Amino acid sequence: MRKHIKNSSKRKWVVGGVAFFGAVALLTTGFASWVIGINQREGYQQFGVTVDTVSNETCYLDFKIDAGQTVKAGEHEAVNTGKVMRTGSDWSAENDYDFSITYKYRVVIGAAVAAKPNQITITMPTTMPTDSEPATENVNTWNHPVSGAVAITAADLNGELQSAPGTHTTSGTYIELSTTERGEIASSITIDLTGHDDWGTTAGAETAADFDSGEVSGTLYFTWGSFFNNQTPCTYYNSLNYKDIMSAPTKVQTEMSAFSGLNNPKITLKAELTNKA
Repeated sequence: MRKHIKNSSKRKWVVGGVAFFGAVALLTTGFASWVIGINQREGYQQFGVTVDTVSNETCYLDFKIDAGQTVKAGEHEAVNTGKVMRTGSDWSAENDYDFSITYKYRVVIGAAVAAKPNQITITMPTTMPTDSEPATENVNTWNHPVSGAVAITAADLNGELQSAPGTHTTSGTYIELSTTERGEIASSITIDLTGHDDWGTTAGAETAADFDSGEVSGTLYFTWGSFFNNQTPCTYYNSLNYKDIMSAPTKVQTEMSAFSGLNNPKITLKAELTNKA
């Protein structure tokens, strides 16, 4: 909308303008000229710079198992009596069982690591990240019986399965870790690293410090899993009180054939630097 200005108001603006410029003319009479302006083409400021320190927070674990090592899952001695036997004529300690392997590890800890790991924790995982080695999500699946490999149930027995509840099923395990050869089942094994708390604390040690002078060796043990109630197969099956002694051998054979038919499965271990609680 156009705004209308009254003539009287317009005259005031004009008169005022003339008076203003007249004053400027009077003011500048007798002077050459004034140039008023700002001509700053560069600017300089000073400020502080904070430089972060450089620190080594490396945590590195090199855990190795030499090629060619195997766990031999067999009877620990000849069994010549009972419903299930492993006779001495074809049993040998050399060929039938070996529930231990040797490992090597080397740890590198940076001097600036605040909470230095004080142990290595070893487990038999059922899943692994896809970017790990081996590059697969599901590992150690062979260690659980498939559905067709479970033939004996509580209904076949006079009494219990003599196994932890629900473990003589597909959720049971054939082999487990142990602190000693053929000892109790252990969900994990820890290697104590305490006593080596001086990693990277020497003079000028803003670099990684090696654990000792190189690799450290040790022995890792296994035992029979929960599917066999932490017992050898002969001990387990001979301890059961079967209702139908005629059908029992077939069912035992079904379960043992599934186990003995495993095609050289690979045990996957996970070793991780951890801290004790």
